Amino acid sequence: ATALSAAVGFFLFGPYKVLGGALAVDIGGKELKATASSLMGVFDNLAAVVVLLIKGWVGTDWVLLFQILFGIATAGTCAALGVWARDMKMHEQSVGAKASGSKATERTPLLSGGASNA
Repeated sequence: ATALSAAVGFFLFGPYKVLGGALAVDIGGKELKATASSLMGVFDNLAAVVVLLIKGWVGTDWVLLFQILFGIATAGTCAALGVWARDMKMHEQSVGAKASGSKATERTPLLSGGASNA
C-alpha cells in the first residue's frame, strides 16, 4: 500500500506541479499569469479543505465519499472540457483568418475580461 501511494503521488502530483505554470500562462496570458497561478493555488488549497470537511461529515462511509469525489472529479473534467472547447474555437478562428488572408485574431486569455493578449 505504501508503494502504491508513493506511485500515485509521483504520477499525479509531479505532472500537476509542472503543468500548473504552463496552464496559468495559457489561462491568464502574459499579463495575468501570476494572478492565474495564485488563484489556482488558492482554490487548490480551498478544495483540500472542502474535501477534508466532507470526509468529516461523511465519516467512515467510504462508498459515499468516493461517490462525492467522483462528482467533484466529473465537475472538474467538465470545466477542463469547457476550457479546451474555448481554445479549439479560438484556434479554428485563428486558422480560418490566416487561410482567408485577413489578420488573425489574437487569443484572449480567460482571465483578461476581454482585453487582447498583446
